[in-house]
Amino acid sequence: MLTASLFTLSAIAGLLLTAALSFTRYYGHILKVSRLSFTNIQNFSYFAPGWYLYINNVKFDYHWPTKKAPYVLIVTADGYEYKDEAVHVSVDHGEVKIWVFPKYFRLTAGPWIASKVDGFVMKISSSRRAPWFVDLLKSNITHSVIGGDTIRLNALSMKTMFGQFAVPDVEHTVDDVAKIGLHDGEVNDELRVRISTSQWHVLAPWSSRIYSYDDLQAELRKNWTDDNRGTFVLIAKECRWTKVPNYEQEERFRRMSLPGAIFSTLCSIPKAIYEACQNPMSMVDIHAVRTDVTFTDFHLRDARLIKAATDKAKEEFVDYSTRHPGVIQNIAWDMFLSEVLSALL
Repeated sequence: MLTASLFTLSAIAGLLLTAALSFTRYYGHILKVSRLSFTNIQNFSYFAPGWYLYINNVKFDYHWPTKKAPYVLIVTADGYEYKDEAVHVSVDHGEVKIWVFPKYFRLTAGPWIASKVDGFVMKISSSRRAPWFVDLLKSNITHSVIGGDTIRLNALSMKTMFGQFAVPDVEHTVDDVAKIGLHDGEVNDELRVRISTSQWHVLAPWSSRIYSYDDLQAELRKNWTDDNRGTFVLIAKECRWTKVPNYEQEERFRRMSLPGAIFSTLCSIPKAIYEACQNPMSMVDIHAVRTDVTFTDFHLRDARLIKAATDKAKEEFVDYSTRHPGVIQNIAWDMFLSEVLSALL
């Protein structure tokens, strides 16, 4: 009887799925999966008008949590690709690990999910038509870099070049990824600005998060003859976005007895669920092994970091002139700033 009931439910589910797929196909949506199970999904593709999504392989590794390995699930994905009219994103390998009571086992400072991404490549056609998640990411990083505290910076270098450039100093593409430099034979009247940093750690006190970049390289190329357009390339290695522990809470938690620690952990679950609903990213720590971002049509007017930096510089100038009257006088800041921005932007 139980077997017959399960067979009937499976048949009904299959019919409903077939009907749903047929309905979506009628409106131009196509979903294809070569293999689907509780532990594996292979060759998942979804085509819709204007965009498509493809994942080569997704694996679900279920695990009974232990003291040495307190996690319940690891999801790995290989060969991710998303493309629409504005952006093309590809990821070689991604991994998501779901912890059990991470604060109790002192694995994280609160986040229940640890994610790792390798081979993240994003190509954006224009900075003026960037997707919403790109604008959100730029806003978040800009706010943290300008308003946060730099707690470590091993090296910072900046190089500016003017004139015609025809010989590249590094390879232009590797695996269809735009690299810093020029093609052989290219000659352009342009401005090139290159910035490199090493071991840059920024603390955002309002979110108790640390942004760390082991190696960061960015290059802006602005052509003076082709409608004043430019390109922007960013290459980042070993980037982390990590929650900072609260040492007072950690010390108080460490001094608790085992039953008290377990009880405190269980009582914190409703708060964690509420925080996850309010801000889902608060439950995640991110590690990006390598990230390549390219804007093929980049306008400095759309660079949030430059706008925020100039606003911050103006605030510092006003604060300094207020605290030290007479040191800086008769400077038409707005005129000076507008002239500088008009020359660059």
